[in-house]
Amino acid sequence: MPVKLPVLSLPKLSVSNKPASQTAINKLDHIIVVIADSVKPKLWKDLPYGSALKQMYEKADKKNPALALSSHLPNRGLTGVSLGVVQKNRSAFKNLTQMRHLCSNALAAKAENIGLFVLGFSHDTHKQLCEDLVAAAYAASFKLWHAKSKTNKSKIKSLALYQAPEGLDVNSIKAEAAGNNLARWLTALPPNVLNSRNYVELTEALAKRKRWQFRFHSIMDLKKLGAEAFLAVAQGNPHEDAGIVHLSYTPSGRSPDEPADLALVGKGICFDTGGTNLKPANYMLGMQGDMGGSATALGSLYALSQLKSDLRIDCWLAITENHIDAHAYKPNDVVTASNGTSIEVIHSDAEGRMALADTLAMCSKTKPKLILDYATLTGAAVYSVTTRYSCVFTNRPQLHNLLVEHGAKTGERVWPFPQDEDYDTNLESKVADTLQCSTKPGGDHILAARFLNKFVDNRCAWVHMDLSASENEGGLAHIPSKQTGFGVRYTTRLIEQSDIMNRLK
Repeated sequence: MPVKLPVLSLPKLSVSNKPASQTAINKLDHIIVVIADSVKPKLWKDLPYGSALKQMYEKADKKNPALALSSHLPNRGLTGVSLGVVQKNRSAFKNLTQMRHLCSNALAAKAENIGLFVLGFSHDTHKQLCEDLVAAAYAASFKLWHAKSKTNKSKIKSLALYQAPEGLDVNSIKAEAAGNNLARWLTALPPNVLNSRNYVELTEALAKRKRWQFRFHSIMDLKKLGAEAFLAVAQGNPHEDAGIVHLSYTPSGRSPDEPADLALVGKGICFDTGGTNLKPANYMLGMQGDMGGSATALGSLYALSQLKSDLRIDCWLAITENHIDAHAYKPNDVVTASNGTSIEVIHSDAEGRMALADTLAMCSKTKPKLILDYATLTGAAVYSVTTRYSCVFTNRPQLHNLLVEHGAKTGERVWPFPQDEDYDTNLESKVADTLQCSTKPGGDHILAARFLNKFVDNRCAWVHMDLSASENEGGLAHIPSKQTGFGVRYTTRLIEQSDIMNRLK
């Protein structure tokens, strides 16, 4: 059964640079107030219901402010209030986390029309906190796929931001939110809904909607290309519906035939049994999320195209499943990838790097300036940084500081790991150019990145993100769901707001 594209429309947002009147507040179901830990007395006098809000503020511990205080205004409608105090120089991650809790309070109160207030900050901090609060509200408003017969039908219908600062970029916030919502929605789909066939059809439908170019490299096409690494994973599937999707976004005035400035590559394993090396039950449960890398790549493309980026952008999705049957690949098989590199298979549950090998090789042949790949690739990444961070690797070490600083700035935190060539000694095979992975313990996330590096043309700058934070129980930063869509906000802002593309010239 085909899966329909999600509704990615967001609640209506009205933005005013003026204070709210008491009449306007009375029409709201709930207000969210974000306030500095030190404010002038005049603020309360100029604010409708200032005395009631001041009482809430005074209850908060300014040194260790509560994530969210809840109350009601003394008006006829008993408008709900969620108030959070923000200390100076606090990290973006902590601010976003507080915004999530404030929005969760409003949702718990079944609020449909919500007012947003950010008070008592300098211009730059005010602007950033407004962006964070709106982003959190958009994330909270989105409903993931479900099949429950009884659901809470209440939803956020409208948001009103008052005293908005000059220069607030609402379009960027909306684009990031829509891209993140798409990534989370895809990652939450059960494996009998989002199988390989449906995923390919969904991306084609999305491409038509967004006017992207769409090309599908089928199993037959990949056989002609000699993409045996990808095919090894796909050969255990019951149907030949796997393949590599290639999407292209071309801005006005650019030719679709010129090399991409940016290529987004994603691991799209719709379900991972582990193959011949079968996963135990507790590790197989939840493996529909193993396509989270492709969801991040697709969500990032969606956000960047919504913003009408002036970059030529390609997106490559390695879409398959890793099943077990009589034809499934197995340890000690030797296959040759499309770039001529022979691989000795060690473990069938290291399928992600196999599917990405040919995808990266095909992407590299088109000579993009920068390749960003995303994959829920290794348990070692989780052991290293938990599910609160993601690991990053690059063939341009000079980018390490930028990647870390950008993660801290966006609240999607990453940590870099080494890519030294001597790690390759752990991947030496007696019968092939490389082992797929090592039998020795430790550092599998590093070895996986070294393996992938063999399929990337070094003339292309490359950043690999091992998405340990693709799922985090209870949400992460401003995202309230287990499925975080990690990387969409990071990527959109990395491309739109940092100087990474200029550094690569």
